[in-house]
Amino acid sequence: MFCNMKKFLAIFLLASVTFSAVAKDKSAETVDYPKNEFALSFSGPSLMYFSNALGGLFTSVLGDTEPASLNSTGVISLSYYRHVGKHFAFGLIGGYESLDMTIDGGQTTSNCIMAMPAMKFIWFRGNVCSMYSKVAAGCDFVKNQDEEGIQCAFTGQFSPIAIELGGKNLRGFAELGFGAQGIAGIGVRYAF
Repeated sequence: MFCNMKKFLAIFLLASVTFSAVAKDKSAETVDYPKNEFALSFSGPSLMYFSNALGGLFTSVLGDTEPASLNSTGVISLSYYRHVGKHFAFGLIGGYESLDMTIDGGQTTSNCIMAMPAMKFIWFRGNVCSMYSKVAAGCDFVKNQDEEGIQCAFTGQFSPIAIELGGKNLRGFAELGFGAQGIAGIGVRYAF
């Protein structure tokens, strides 16, 4: 009778472990990830910053002007994404940056507003940590203080490495890349 009890316990434990493993597998497939998200971020130095810095460098090297000083607010962005499936999200990024440049004693200010459709590819998704890549392309609307009108220029952002940490609905994130939002950025994301 004692041997039968051992066999029963062994079979019960084996069945419990098997059922638990199957249940975990099924729960991983049916995780309910939020479909919408808003994000607020701060990043820099941007493509606009680099283009103005290089323009000032080239004119000073050619002897036309003295070296320029350049200050930027950094890029402040608000974005919205809609998740389509487990790995893809599509959305829109809006951002603002102000640049102050001094050339030959004169100062000029450029205000830049960007609007870019964007796509994220989520290549690792966990409960606390996710990693993704992002690509965006759109327009940068630039208003220079000393010029009439608003200029529109093509712009984009490519962030091959990004990580987000936090809970299901509220996460902090960091991105590395190049473009309109800069080389490095940090922010907070709310998903619902």
